[in-house]
Amino acid sequence: MKLLFISLFMYDAAPEGKGGGFTTEEKTELKSAIGDLQTAMETKSKDFIKTELAEQLKTVNEANQKFTKWQGEKDAADGENQKALDKLITDLKALNDGKKIERKNAKTLGEAIAEKGQEIMDGVKGVKKGKPFSMTFDGPIDMSEKAVADMTLANSLTGDSVVTYNQRQAILPAQKTNFRDLIPAVHSETGLYVTYKESGTQGAIGLQTEGSGKSQIDYDFTEVQTVNKFIAGFARFSRQITKSLPWLQNTLPRLLMRDFFMKENRYFYDQVVTAATGSTTTVETDDVKQLIDLIANQNQANFSASYGLLSFKAMAALNKLLYTNGYYQGSGGVLSQQDGSIRISGVPILPVSWVPSNDKVLIIDNDYIERVEVEGLSIAFSEEDANNFTENKITARIECYEEINPMLPASIIWADFGNSSTS
Repeated sequence: MKLLFISLFMYDAAPEGKGGGFTTEEKTELKSAIGDLQTAMETKSKDFIKTELAEQLKTVNEANQKFTKWQGEKDAADGENQKALDKLITDLKALNDGKKIERKNAKTLGEAIAEKGQEIMDGVKGVKKGKPFSMTFDGPIDMSEKAVADMTLANSLTGDSVVTYNQRQAILPAQKTNFRDLIPAVHSETGLYVTYKESGTQGAIGLQTEGSGKSQIDYDFTEVQTVNKFIAGFARFSRQITKSLPWLQNTLPRLLMRDFFMKENRYFYDQVVTAATGSTTTVETDDVKQLIDLIANQNQANFSASYGLLSFKAMAALNKLLYTNGYYQGSGGVLSQQDGSIRISGVPILPVSWVPSNDKVLIIDNDYIERVEVEGLSIAFSEEDANNFTENKITARIECYEEINPMLPASIIWADFGNSSTS
């Protein structure tokens, strides 16, 4: 378009009949056409500019409206914030002046956080780039500090105070004497132990007269089987409790052994009492005299009385009897020591807590009783039991493969003694 105007101008400026090649009529007609074209172009440009200005003005007006709306909202929010700030300043001033601040339905920051605990945990887990976590607290939050007061456990401590742990544990006591400590022990390779017991005889040793035959005698034996058994038990505990109670690992074996010996002592006692067939004959009513007779019965049967077992209560009754009657040391073969121990006819009388009856005594010849052991006492810990591995548990086991063997029942006396003072 610009080139066209320049060309027309050049032809218009050229002398008539020279350079331009246009006649006067042609020039007039061309100028008229150019004028019409310029008028059309100017009209179109004005319409275009008017349209564009209208669009731009619309955009500006919309932006201005949005700004005006935002300004109004901002002013309203600023007004609310200012009110809240003014109230906070007033409350703080009242706190400093010692006035009571209204905290109805207000929570402390710690309480508010505690209520939102799960939401906070879930939100924090989901935090990643481009996905921040934010939350709001419901209701008023009391951010004021508590009034100054004396520091006491009630005012200043939440939770427990520092504790001091005892290095010892108050566990129940074990029995003072165990049956296995009093009798000999033998080892068996198998669980079946056999003793050949003399059960009878025919004939007798006699005097030979000149020219006559000697007396013949024979002996009978009976196989007595001792079938060994496991005396055992176990405790199962979690790995967590070993961390929370670190002393348990050292204390648990003591507990297991205490309870094992209690069971073993009573089991051996019951077995021996059941087997006993020694003589219980006595016509005496005095406790001491009865024991003297029972020991004499044992000796009369060619057995030894290694010791007598009775309860602590029965032992106390004997000592009180000696004290009341004024028996002197050595009187009738009875010897009482300052520690309360007694020997009768040279036989020690031993108090043990696993004799259940206060009016019973057990007299034993240790040459005819033994403890047969296949596997010795053992304590083992293992995770390989039940679901221990998957449940983080440990099993502690205690056991002994054994049995008691009263070889000759006649060597054992189990008898009543005493009167009402020992019952």
